[in-house]
Amino acid sequence: MARPIKEGLDYCSLDTDIFSDRKIRRLLKTFGAKGFTIYIVVLCEVYRDKGYYMEWDGELAFDISDNIPGVSEQLVKEVINFCIECGLFDKSVFSSKNTLTSHGIQKRYKKAKEGGRVVIVPEIWVMDQITTVIPDKPTVNQSISTQSKVKESKVNKSKGEEITAPAIPEEISDPLKTEIPKTDTPPAENPSPPVARAPSSTIPTMEEALREAKRLGGTEEMGTKFWNKYEGLGWKNGITHIANWKPFLNNFIANFYENERKNGEKRKNSQPTGAIIQGDKDYIPL
Repeated sequence: MARPIKEGLDYCSLDTDIFSDRKIRRLLKTFGAKGFTIYIVVLCEVYRDKGYYMEWDGELAFDISDNIPGVSEQLVKEVINFCIECGLFDKSVFSSKNTLTSHGIQKRYKKAKEGGRVVIVPEIWVMDQITTVIPDKPTVNQSISTQSKVKESKVNKSKGEEITAPAIPEEISDPLKTEIPKTDTPPAENPSPPVARAPSSTIPTMEEALREAKRLGGTEEMGTKFWNKYEGLGWKNGITHIANWKPFLNNFIANFYENERKNGEKRKNSQPTGAIIQGDKDYIPL
């Protein structure tokens, strides 16, 4: 019995110039280190399981947040939406198949599988060139061209009978012999889809966001972070354009203060209770 084809990878590569990618810089500027960590965790899951794609459902956001301390399920969803909008994941494939993949992911997967067998799903394969194609769910009565030279193989059934398997053309009988045509010009990168933006009449300027933040009792830092976040998202809440941004700023400021309060309590609770003698710096528990 043939061994099943291993789809996932045991390790994946990380480009050394990843922080030169404008999409990654936007992700870091909008969500900080937590957003980048979420993206890397999702990439690892993609490469580990199917190799170059992951079917997204509501439960995965919880699974990912559960693996990263201090990250909520809602934040995971926001980061995934941002990655789709800015092109880190292919928007058309996600819209039609609810699946996370990208040209870059498939390129690295194909390179990692060089010399091996690549199992692909044609509906979500976005690379320009496909070399070895092994259908994900082949049909038994697959039609074969009568002009091809064929070999007929026999498969023994469990009861001792013999049945004739579908004929396989000689030129594709060994997919490992398929060679990638060599060209001097590398294939063009698949351009990232533009981020769909809300109507310009509903988008505030940076100065307007800063003024409103101060009016609501916030700071310039809060106003700047708010504007950068929603500018990166195209001024959309999920897939809906934001018609009135001021309530979102009010919630952003409230959440900002709430997170500061919680972080302050954590720091206070982590400090030991006792006294320190300034001379010898000795700690005396109370």
